Amino acid sequence: MRKTFKDYFVVLFGTAFSRGLSFLSSVLVARFLGPENFGKFSIFFLVSVITWYLPMAFDTSYVRFAKTSNSTAEKNAFLRSSIFLKLIYGALVILLSYPLAIFLARYAFQKPEIKWLLVLALVSGVFQSFLMSIASIFQEKEKFTFFSFLYSFYSGLILVILLLLVAFHWRLTLFSVVLAYFFSSFCVGLFSLFALFIKKFKGFLTVQKEFLVKSFELSKWAFGTNVLTSVFPRLDAMFLARFVEFGLLGIYSAGQQIIMIISVMTGSVSNTFLPKACKAVESNGAFRKFRKESLFLAGLINAALLVLIITSPWFIRLLYGPSYQLAIRITQILLLGWFFHIFYIPFAGLFFALDEADKRFYLEVFKYLVAIPLLLILVPRFKIIGAAVALSATLIINTIVALAVLWVSLRRKIKIYNSN
Repeated sequence: MRKTFKDYFVVLFGTAFSRGLSFLSSVLVARFLGPENFGKFSIFFLVSVITWYLPMAFDTSYVRFAKTSNSTAEKNAFLRSSIFLKLIYGALVILLSYPLAIFLARYAFQKPEIKWLLVLALVSGVFQSFLMSIASIFQEKEKFTFFSFLYSFYSGLILVILLLLVAFHWRLTLFSVVLAYFFSSFCVGLFSLFALFIKKFKGFLTVQKEFLVKSFELSKWAFGTNVLTSVFPRLDAMFLARFVEFGLLGIYSAGQQIIMIISVMTGSVSNTFLPKACKAVESNGAFRKFRKESLFLAGLINAALLVLIITSPWFIRLLYGPSYQLAIRITQILLLGWFFHIFYIPFAGLFFALDEADKRFYLEVFKYLVAIPLLLILVPRFKIIGAAVALSATLIINTIVALAVLWVSLRRKIKIYNSN
């Protein structure tokens, strides 16, 4: 357990450092742009993060198969496959970025004036994603110090650029902030691809069919899961972008920034426990150890969450000012849903380890079947409060159902252990 918690706290520190830097950047941007332009920037940032997050499904596939591979040649073959799939994804997104941006601006957000912001967001997310291909190599090896450094590098770069712009008296406008994010992503992506090409192998476009097929079979479900899990925490903001003015959206986005403190902790759990979950299903003893560590860690995180619920009013007043007062109630409602959901997060990676990635995907679909009706009912009537209540209630319901499904799958696996 000591090694597990050491790994977790290393990843937690790296993730917290990354999110902390991102949080400081968002506060800086919010202060300079004001609620309306910060609302527009929030949509840019939302789309960029989703585009970056989706191809992490290919990194998940690499970690899953490389962790149980016996040779470096096999690991490199799975890595080549994951990068190849990510390149295809990136090329498609860039080619379709303009029509996608028009669709999102006109029909999803009903704000056609932001289409060029969305084009830049889509391309930015593509380039940023290649840094995680390097990070996944260290994740599989459980070298979490290097993983954490790479995870936080981009956020640090953004904050430095923004501070330099302020130091040199460059006026922070929506245009200058978006360009700073875009060119940072572009440079990080090119450097990552160059590093992979030079250091790892010089022909990563040469892939072996058997490894590519195996990677794709898992990745398609992981990708679908990533689509849904990346959109879900922002589903409320997407509904609000359609139903409320930019000022209220900016206030809601400020509340969501506080939730990032919890997502730091939960994201660290997922990154640390994914390679461990692959080993946990190999024996009864390994699973018991995994379960004990998971539940203990979830309890620690919830203790921190209770402290955050109590202190969030102070944080919001201090960081954002009196015009963001309504964000206090938003934050506390959302934290309530996360209190329950945290107990599921350490176990979620078991679906990939059990080769039941499709069940993980369908559980995310179920989450939307709960959330969308609630948002359609509550947002038009209660605005940003309704969005927070809908999201929090969905997290609680989904946690109960997901743990029940996982318990059934594990019982079947335990019977196999006992029969052997």
